[in-house]
Amino acid sequence: MDDGSDPGRSFSCLKEGLGSLMLCWCRLEAALDEAMPRATRGLNRKPDATFADRYSVFRTRVEEVSRGRPELENALVDLSGRIDQVRRQRNLVVHGLTGISADPRRGEPHLICEERDRRRIRRVQVHQSELTRLLCNLDRCRLDLENIGHAARTAADRREAGVT
Repeated sequence: MDDGSDPGRSFSCLKEGLGSLMLCWCRLEAALDEAMPRATRGLNRKPDATFADRYSVFRTRVEEVSRGRPELENALVDLSGRIDQVRRQRNLVVHGLTGISADPRRGEPHLICEERDRRRIRRVQVHQSELTRLLCNLDRCRLDLENIGHAARTAADRREAGVT
């Protein structure tokens, strides 16, 4: 991470963070597609299916096969909350980015985003440290999604085989 004393370096770090955000999000989407249990593969791969739509299908299927396995149920509940949070943060940056400030007189280097609701536009600063935390959270969500997907496939395979 950059300490903010060199505006040129700070600007570069923010641009790198934006690129990393796109890459981490693509990896999370790929992990979701890979983690889809066999029974749901291909069901929701329409070009207009959003990440939230596909995750909802995944979550429903995992809930079905995880009944009676509290560790998997709890992991899914935890992941779902974190996925929703990183999705909202990512959407703020991707859809609301209006600028970047690396001026040391304006504090920590940050992205400038606009968050819109029905009545107003609110300017939001996403500091470099928050962007770094978002990248870590995205990667953790990806790893947890992969693990849950594997556990769900294993549980589904066991049920199909009649093993409890």
